[in-house]
Amino acid sequence: MMSDKDFEITVGKNRQRLVALALHFLKNKEDAEDAAQEVLLRLWLCRSSLRHGKNINGLLTTMMRNHCVSKLRKVSPLTVPFEQCDADTGGNALQWLEEKQDNELLRKAVASLSQAERRLFVMRQQAGMEIGQIAALTNSNPRSVSSVVSAARRKVFNYIINNQ
Repeated sequence: MMSDKDFEITVGKNRQRLVALALHFLKNKEDAEDAAQEVLLRLWLCRSSLRHGKNINGLLTTMMRNHCVSKLRKVSPLTVPFEQCDADTGGNALQWLEEKQDNELLRKAVASLSQAERRLFVMRQQAGMEIGQIAALTNSNPRSVSSVVSAARRKVFNYIINNQ
C-alpha cells in the first residue's frame, strides 16, 4: 500500500515528466496540466492497491499515454471530407467507407450496453485500464469488474455479428 508520504514523493518526482509527456500528445500546456492532474488523481484513488516498490514510473507513463490517447479520440472528427479520402486511404475510398461503417457499428454496439457495462467496458477497452484499477476507482470487487467487462465484450461481439 502506498502511504500519503510516498504518494507526495512520487508526485514530486513525476509531475513535470507527466506534463511533458502529455504536452507531446496534446500540444497544449493547459490541457497537458489538466491531463497530469487527472492521472495523478487516478493514482491517488487506487493508491491503496499499489504495492511499495512496484514500477510506479511505468504505471504513470502508461496511464498518461492512455489518458491522452482517449482524450484525442474524443476530440478528433469521426468523418473525413471526401476530398481527403483518397489521400488518407492511399486512394482506396471503399476501404475508407468500410472502416467508417465498422466504426459506426462498433459505436452502436457499445451504445447498446447498459450504463454500468458501458462505463466499465470503456475504461477497460478504450482507456486501457487494468481490472484492479477499475475496481479501485469504482469501489468494486475485481472479479465483478472482470465478469461485467467480459459480458460486455460478448454483447458487443454478438451485436456486431447480428447487425453486419
